[in-house]
Amino acid sequence: MRVDYGQLALCSQTLRRQGEQHLPAMSRYVQDRGILTPADTGMIMMPFTALSLAIAVVGVQIADGLAQVMNSAADKVEGAAAAYAEQEKALHDRMNQILAPLGGGTPFVDPRSNPPTLPAAQGGAPAGHGDPEPWLFEQAYDAGQSLVSGGRGMVDDISGAVDSWSVGATGVVERQDPSSFLVAPNATKSEVESMRWGAGPLLGGVDWVFEKIAGFSLLEDVIMKPFAGDWTGIEEVSIAWQYLGEASRAVADNTAGLVQQGEFWDGEAGLAFRGGMTAIGGTMFGVGAACDIVSAKVGTLVLVSKSAAAAIGLILNQISQKLLRMAAEATVPVAGWIVAAAEGAHLATKIFSLVRLIYTIVDTIFDAIEGAVEAKAQLVETALLVDDLLRLLVDTGRRAAA
Repeated sequence: MRVDYGQLALCSQTLRRQGEQHLPAMSRYVQDRGILTPADTGMIMMPFTALSLAIAVVGVQIADGLAQVMNSAADKVEGAAAAYAEQEKALHDRMNQILAPLGGGTPFVDPRSNPPTLPAAQGGAPAGHGDPEPWLFEQAYDAGQSLVSGGRGMVDDISGAVDSWSVGATGVVERQDPSSFLVAPNATKSEVESMRWGAGPLLGGVDWVFEKIAGFSLLEDVIMKPFAGDWTGIEEVSIAWQYLGEASRAVADNTAGLVQQGEFWDGEAGLAFRGGMTAIGGTMFGVGAACDIVSAKVGTLVLVSKSAAAAIGLILNQISQKLLRMAAEATVPVAGWIVAAAEGAHLATKIFSLVRLIYTIVDTIFDAIEGAVEAKAQLVETALLVDDLLRLLVDTGRRAAA
C-alpha cells in the first residue's frame, strides 16, 4: 500500500479550507445578499420578500450542511493518516526489539511531522466579475446561458478527470478560490422605480380628475403603494444567486481535483476516499445548478417587472392625456360625477380600460413570483441530497478506518 503523508496533509487542508472558509462565506453571503429586505415593501413585492427569505433559509441550510461534510471529510483523512502512522510506529517498535540485542534500533520519526502548507488557490473569479449587469435583452440571454454553462462545465470537468486518470498523481492543490466569486451584486437602475417616480409629475396635476370619477387615487392606490420598495434589490438577489452558483462549482472543481490528484493514496481506503470526493463534487455541481435555477427564476421576475414598468409608463401617459382633456373640457363637476356630454363618458370608459390593463400587467408580475416557488422546491431537494451525502460520508469513513 502506498501513502504520501504530505499529500494527505494537503488533502485535509484543502477540505478544511472549503469547510471552514468558503462554505461559511457562502452561508453568510446568502444571508447578506440573497434576501430581499426593503424597509418599505409594496403590495406587489411583499410575496417575493417572504419567498426570498424562505429560499435563503434552505440555502443557508445547504451551505452549513456542506461545511459539515467538508470538515468531516477532513477529519476522516486526518484519522486515516494517524492510523497509518500508528501502524508504522508499531512496526518500527517491533523492528527495534529485534535489533536491540545487536545494538541497533533508531528513534521513531512521525511521518506526519513538518507537513507542507497548502498555498493559495491557483485560480478564482475572472477579471470583470461583479461589473454592472448588461442591458435587458443581453441579460435575458445570460440568464438562460447560466443554466447551460453549469451543466456543460460539469461534463467538461468530468471528462477531464477521466482523461487524466492514466497520467498519475499531479500533487494536491486548490484549483479555485470560491470566495472570490462572492462579490457585491451590481444591478442596473430599476425601471420600476423610474416609472414610479415619473408618475408623480405626469399625474400630479390631473390625479384629482381620476379621483372624482373613480373614488380613489390613481397615483397613490395604483402606482405608489403597490410598487413601493427597492425593486433594484430583486435584480441584486438574482445576481447574488448566480454568484453562489459559480462559487459552488468552484468548490466542486476543488473536490474533483482531489479525485484526480488522489493517486498517491491507493488501497481500499484510497479508493473509498476518491469515491467520497466524487460524491461530494457531484453534490456541489447539483448545488450550483440549483443556485442557477433560483437566479433564473428571480431573473424572470426582473425581466417581467422591467417590461411591465415600460408598458405601464406608456399607459399612464395615455391616461394623463385623457384626464387633461377631461379637465380642460370641464366634464367633471364638483359633485364628482360625469354629467356633461357623452364625450366625457367615452373618455372615462377608455381610462378605466387602461387602468384594468395595468392590473392585468401586474398579474404577470405575480405569476412570475409564483414561478420562483419552483426554485425553492429545487433547493429543498438539494438539501435532502446533502443529508444523504452526510450518511454516505460516515460509511466511507468506516471503510477508510478498516
